Order: sequence, then structure tokens, then C-alpha cells
Amino acid sequence: SGITVKKARDRNPAIVFVALTRPGQGTSVPPCGDEQLLPGDALTVAGRRSDLESIEFDLNDGASDTASSFSTCV
Repeated sequence: SGITVKKARDRNPAIVFVALTRPGQGTSVPPCGDEQLLPGDALTVAGRRSDLESIEFDLNDGASDTASSFSTCV
């Protein structure tokens, strides 16, 4: 959390950022680039499995102890 959608897109160019859902504020489709990702946000993305498997680690700035609920659909 704390990085913008644009920065996340730049770091993960093979992934399509589809939607950002923020509790109590609804869903942005597609998410605005200047939107800052916050704890509790649900980010919907699409891409190859290998790219998706690395995005959680990247979005957490490499922090493996950051709590999140990451899931994939095939």
C-alpha cells in the first residue's frame, strides 16, 4: 500500500489493472493512475499466471510480512 496505481502499472507492465474497489467508496473501472493504493483496497488485475504470482510481492515493496488476501482465478 502507499504506491499509486500508475507506479504499480509501471512496475508491472504485463498486467492489466481492471478495477479498484475501496470499502465504502465503490469501484473505479479502470482505476485512476494517481489513486494511491491503501490497506483494504481490492485491486482486480488480469495477466499471465507467472506475472500475477509476482505482483503481490511487488506491490508490498518486497515486504513478505505484509498481511494481504491475494487470490487468483484461472
